[in-house]
Amino acid sequence: MLDQQNLQSTSDLDRQFPRFALLPAELRREIWLSTMEPRLVELQQAIFSVNEALDEPHASPDSRDRARRKQHIATNAHVPAVLQVNHETRNLGLYQQVSIPFNPDVDIQSQSGAPYIWLNWEIDIISLDCRLPLDILLPYAPHLRRLHLSREVLDAHIYKQDRNLHSFVNLRQVYVSCKDLLWYWSETLRHLPWACPRDGLFLVNTRLARMTKAVDVERHNDWANEELYDVCSGKFLLDALGKTHDRWRWPAYEEFARGHVWNFPGAALQSSLMY
Repeated sequence: MLDQQNLQSTSDLDRQFPRFALLPAELRREIWLSTMEPRLVELQQAIFSVNEALDEPHASPDSRDRARRKQHIATNAHVPAVLQVNHETRNLGLYQQVSIPFNPDVDIQSQSGAPYIWLNWEIDIISLDCRLPLDILLPYAPHLRRLHLSREVLDAHIYKQDRNLHSFVNLRQVYVSCKDLLWYWSETLRHLPWACPRDGLFLVNTRLARMTKAVDVERHNDWANEELYDVCSGKFLLDALGKTHDRWRWPAYEEFARGHVWNFPGAALQSSLMY
């Protein structure tokens, strides 16, 4: 059985599976599909140079070509192993070459010489750190299925960094690495247009590499409000705030939400195969 760690070159494949090329094309495609694994593809800002010809009659031959630096998006994610086997796997359309300008208003077709990224929109999770705006992905909004964001807020009610989230109508899962206490994200489902299904929004503690569903954080928030609220006086008990506040920290939250906290990104990558 082929897998990502044991994919061979064409010559090795022919030697170990001499009749593989004789299989029907449809069956060979299914076999290649079975070797694909989801990845967390972290996007980064990069600089690349392009040579531009000067249309100046008096310019010297040496100066007719000049280099111009452009901002673009790249990644350190590995090239999928299946694409390194032979020409057949590269021509099956298992992955797409995607070129992402740093400025979403730039014509993608004009980015000759820019780096490209191999993506499978169905299973890969596209990751943006806090320095990259979501707008860079707007040209690909219809294709995006899984998104990972690293964000921080002081109050989820005024969180507006990704105001165009509603444009990504085909999102299935969103993972948000929270740089703040879970308290600040406890009502994100009620106040933010995440575009993905309610059950598909996850909040992530990057330091612990753990994640939980936002719907469970909401449940925790309802419980915390009950702990703070004094029915007799009709007021919140400020003296209990510190105690309840501590229960929003991850070890205490995991105790509350036992069975509803998973490893990130392992569980996230595995869940992408369930659709």
